[in-house]
Amino acid sequence: MSTLRRIPAWAYPQVARHALARRLRRRPIPPPELADSDLDFFFGSTGAVDRIINHYSFNLFDSFSSPSPEELENILNHRIEIFGSLVDVGSPIQWRRDFNTGHEWARDHISKLQLVTQKGDVKIPWELSRFQHGVKLALAHKQESGFLRETRFLKEWLAQFNSWRADNPPEYGCNWGNAMEASIRAVNWIVAYHFLHEALDRPAKESILKALIQHGRFIFTHLEEFFPFNNHLIADLCGLIWLGVFFQTQTSEVLETSEVSKESRRWLNYGLRELANQLRIQVLPDGASYEASTAYHRFVTEMVVSTSKLCDLNNVGQDSILSNNVAQGGVLRLNKVGQDSILSNNVAQDDILRHTANKMLHIVDSLRKPDGSIPLFGDEDGGKWLANYQLPITNLQSPISSLPQAGWFIYRHDQEYL
Repeated sequence: MSTLRRIPAWAYPQVARHALARRLRRRPIPPPELADSDLDFFFGSTGAVDRIINHYSFNLFDSFSSPSPEELENILNHRIEIFGSLVDVGSPIQWRRDFNTGHEWARDHISKLQLVTQKGDVKIPWELSRFQHGVKLALAHKQESGFLRETRFLKEWLAQFNSWRADNPPEYGCNWGNAMEASIRAVNWIVAYHFLHEALDRPAKESILKALIQHGRFIFTHLEEFFPFNNHLIADLCGLIWLGVFFQTQTSEVLETSEVSKESRRWLNYGLRELANQLRIQVLPDGASYEASTAYHRFVTEMVVSTSKLCDLNNVGQDSILSNNVAQGGVLRLNKVGQDSILSNNVAQDDILRHTANKMLHIVDSLRKPDGSIPLFGDEDGGKWLANYQLPITNLQSPISSLPQAGWFIYRHDQEYL
């Protein structure tokens, strides 16, 4: 009862609902690899994989900066930036190691691992395993031409991807420590796949599809629905949306309605519905994250803005989502799927994702100093959602920004900033 008393009365129904959902979603420990028949089962028909691999219809924004030649050379030589420091991660790469202390987490099931220990900082292998450096390789491959494009960056990305999967089977090792890490890794793999897919052979494409399915299943069964809710849960839900959009757009163009992956549709529907709920809880009326940290606000803004843009580009939207005293429910339109999915009738307003993204983005621009940096208030861990992703810049109309709920007041004029 002591734990329950610490939860405010208004949160009881939602906490109870999430606890029940976690129990219902539990699965046995998954196998280390999916069989080819598992792919057909996921997509709903025999031979579906052939049609999907030969047809690519996923749309992605182009808001990425180009990596520098020095960055790329370092990555090729396994010198990767982790929390601002260039680290030699070994050859083969030691995916489960704290390179500061030398401590390495065992390849045991996550239920048997002690993630927080004085022997090492688990955030170091987590940061490496987010695979954000891999997006730099994929961007470089897309921009390269000629012989080097066919050998250098593509082969290195595939070698690291295969190395990570061999060293980190599902639910084994510290890099499966929470759903947020799996979400960030999956999203960066999706971005890399987008830039590399034309040059990938069939076995590589199948391996990536299997890995993304494994990540989606892990995220959905390990959602961080703990009170108080925080940016981890928003990352989990955004990850489900990205995976849902990726698989739905791949399948809806080439498969019959009855064949389209029901599992990925469930990820997408759940992610959109619960993200709308969490944005109402975790974002203050003025648009600031309720965690009272400018760094976490930027981090969450990256998630929400990129996810909103992804949905727009792939024709995933919310139609007339009204409160339950006006309508019986909302309708989610999927890209040519042909079957509407009814969202719960407690989603309070239409297009909350896009509306909240715009408000949060405006705050990031309001906080920017003349040199482009953001002042640090509250906690900060340097987290990023996507490698080399650039948030769009809004047009500020006033030199004064007042954010009373967040407690932030900003004045700017030319080079003056207060």
